[in-house]
Amino acid sequence: IFGGEGKYHESYKLYIYAITPKVLLSWIPVIFFIGWIWEIVLLIIGTQKVYGLSKTKSVLRYVIPAVVLVILMIAFYVFVGYVLKNSLPVPTVS
Repeated sequence: IFGGEGKYHESYKLYIYAITPKVLLSWIPVIFFIGWIWEIVLLIIGTQKVYGLSKTKSVLRYVIPAVVLVILMIAFYVFVGYVLKNSLPVPTVS
């Protein structure tokens, strides 16, 4: 979709290098969040280098799937909420 040149093994190395800080720091709760942010930064920078993409295309490569996933999760929760709301018995006052 975004073009670029790169090989699978380069992408795999990029991912492994990017998740290393998060994996090493995952046992510390607050630092884990910082490691997760750093992972995203490393993925974006690495994507620029491996695929020869601009910074905008590198960011969009990770933002678009995240947005689609959030939209699907919201739609799922709305659907489940609707089904549960309509399937629960309504208590009657006698």
